[in-house]
Amino acid sequence: MSQFYHVATQRSTSVTKALTGNFTDPNDLNLLIIKNSCLELYDVTIEGLKLIHDVPLNASVLTALFFRRKFCKRDALFILTHKADIAIIECNRKNDSIEFATVMSASIADNAARMLDQGFDALVDPAATYIVIRMYYGMLKLIPIANLSEPRDPLNRVDQQAVPISVRIEETQIVDMVFLYGYATPTFALIYEDDMVASIKMYDIFGKDPTLRSVPVNVDSIETSSKILIPVPAPYSGFILVGDSIICYHTRETFHISQYIPQAQNSRIVCYAKVDSRRYLLGDIAGRLYMVHLLPQDEKTIRPIPSTSRDMTHATPRIGSIRIELLGETAIPESIVYLDNGVVFIGSYLGDSQLIRLNPEIDPKTNSYITILEEFTNIGPIVDMVFFENDGQSQLITCSGCYKEGSLRIIRNGIGIQERATIDKENLKGVWCFPLESDTYDDSIIVSLIGRSQLLRLIGDDLGQLKLEGFSLGERTLHCDVVHPKGHKQNPRPLLLQATTYGLRLIGIQGLMGRGCLAKWRSPTDRSVSSLASRGDCVVVASGSDLFALRITGTPEAPEFTQIGNTVLPHEVACVDLTPFDRSVAAKAAIYSAAFQSPVSGIRSSTKGNNSEEEAMDSSSSGDPLDDLEPEYAAVGMWMGYGVALLTLPSLEVVCSEPLPTMVPTSGIAILPRSITIAQFEGLAYLFTVTGDGSLYYYNLDCSTGWCGHIVSSMLAL
Repeated sequence: MSQFYHVATQRSTSVTKALTGNFTDPNDLNLLIIKNSCLELYDVTIEGLKLIHDVPLNASVLTALFFRRKFCKRDALFILTHKADIAIIECNRKNDSIEFATVMSASIADNAARMLDQGFDALVDPAATYIVIRMYYGMLKLIPIANLSEPRDPLNRVDQQAVPISVRIEETQIVDMVFLYGYATPTFALIYEDDMVASIKMYDIFGKDPTLRSVPVNVDSIETSSKILIPVPAPYSGFILVGDSIICYHTRETFHISQYIPQAQNSRIVCYAKVDSRRYLLGDIAGRLYMVHLLPQDEKTIRPIPSTSRDMTHATPRIGSIRIELLGETAIPESIVYLDNGVVFIGSYLGDSQLIRLNPEIDPKTNSYITILEEFTNIGPIVDMVFFENDGQSQLITCSGCYKEGSLRIIRNGIGIQERATIDKENLKGVWCFPLESDTYDDSIIVSLIGRSQLLRLIGDDLGQLKLEGFSLGERTLHCDVVHPKGHKQNPRPLLLQATTYGLRLIGIQGLMGRGCLAKWRSPTDRSVSSLASRGDCVVVASGSDLFALRITGTPEAPEFTQIGNTVLPHEVACVDLTPFDRSVAAKAAIYSAAFQSPVSGIRSSTKGNNSEEEAMDSSSSGDPLDDLEPEYAAVGMWMGYGVALLTLPSLEVVCSEPLPTMVPTSGIAILPRSITIAQFEGLAYLFTVTGDGSLYYYNLDCSTGWCGHIVSSMLAL
């Protein structure tokens, strides 16, 4: 009998491979990030990376590559898993729908061969004729792909001619291998080690029954530290050998050209990315990023090379020298991908991955050409961890990362938020959205900054500046909402409420756009507005310890603020809420809760009774939306731990008040309520408040007795 059960609560965050290509559409530039057994597909847009699809697999991906099949306009994806399974996948995208079609799938498992411990690789020749897989000692797997049929629909399966072919190779300790450009047959070069000595060799694939044939290479010896081969495409061709301290460029026609890497101390180069045929990015284990420039010879010094046996000649471009620049420091890269317009993705296995921009000029403050645009959290690799509880919240403290990327991470089980797009705004204090012209959806945004406000409107996929007559841009906005005068609830709400520290304003929108500010209100005490909440035609404003209840009256064309209540609280108000709830349902739920729940835990019993109260409560949970309810209570939170209070509307009479802890016991930090709200779950009414230290406090509300029930504290984990 099984004694344990486990489930993954966190997907892998370490990047093992990153690729770029035209996968979803010929006009789309995509970034594919592989994180162990998860594939994340992004669109590369002007605004940044946009996640469009993620696919969990039932196997770990060892390596992958994009390639363009014959007669296809989009790239196909090849993946190799740790189970020795392979697949070629293409993407079908229609609007927002994305489907994957398997062109070919097979197993290359070989029980008679010994699998490599590390260094798995797959490469495709420039003409997309073969895929060569390095997975076993002394053996390569060849996958013919030239005759793969083009899938007419997503159900089209594997071409029976695409059968993996096993080919023996003498070199067992292969370090790296790449296909080369400029050869009539598929030709690849490889670095191998023999008795700790690095050497290079070249093979081509020929014949109907593919076999390997040795190709002469005009390289006598290479640096012992050479670990990476970089193929150089036409018109220059050849390859680059990368060592720890030196790189060399080789072609068939010329002698090699070498250049030392400018570094204070030797550090192993771990990966590269192609920018174009003459520029390449190199990343080392210390996180330093280099740019390699292949500089062509002066055209006047290039000797013409006969193209045929006849007298017709042409000048072939050649590389004359190499320049290497240190660009700056990034996270330790596992995979580097050049996207476009100087933007580079640094995929890291040992630290946080980064999206960076390469600047044309060096920054004198950082002495770097690099600007970090975005970072992607990575909690792996985890060397050690400890589990503990803090205020009832289970947490993990992990020793994450490696080398300079080492860090301590606090991990909590909570809700994850994924960033889709960003707009850089300094000193941002708040943001609201509202329908400027539409009565069905929001199309404009209000951004509150220190000492000013900004209006933005969504135009297509871009945000543009907006001018709205009557809206105060020279003040910081505290609150915004779309409201209506009393008695005009069913009409489209054509009034925008803007609250600043100086007071309240009603601005015409939709059908009243262009009318400007239609009504104003200032505190009778001449004190600044500190916080407020609004709902429909009701507004509750806090000005220090003074609390005002206002009603929007009149007509949409001529609205007015009418004071309907006022009270003075013993302490200043920090936050206000007017969320309505159904009192009758809450009363029935309270009776049911008293009969079937623990009075302390507040957790609903699993035993259900067949009574009318439960049926009424369950049926009401899917009843009227909040917009059909009028607020009957206002909830306020007060500064410096003086607690929360529930007040009736419109008189603002205090129904109940409950204290909060004045400070955090462990740190001595004063507790300040930041936000408060009323919510109804399964009929029961709750009062929630969040404090500045990240604690969530909530109370059970019993409106029939005017009592706030047992306080429960919980630590938020976002």
